[in-house]
Amino acid sequence: MTGTFDGAYSYVEEELFVNEADIILDFCEWIDKEIGGAGANNIEILFEAFINPNNKEAVEFSLEVKQKIAEIRGKQPF
Repeated sequence: MTGTFDGAYSYVEEELFVNEADIILDFCEWIDKEIGGAGANNIEILFEAFINPNNKEAVEFSLEVKQKIAEIRGKQPF
């Protein structure tokens, strides 16, 4: 999939349970806005950072991912 996580959400929206759809959309928007992307190998720990911002390890990992993506794209993340 190329594009945004927010865009990809529209492909699966109707298959989600009502009680999970809002949090997943919020997560997709967070990935797009705050991190810049994700992959199969890091999506679970990024979700942990999103759900539990007090999890220092997960939050630090998410900042590392953000930095790496910014470097790949040639941007400064902050």
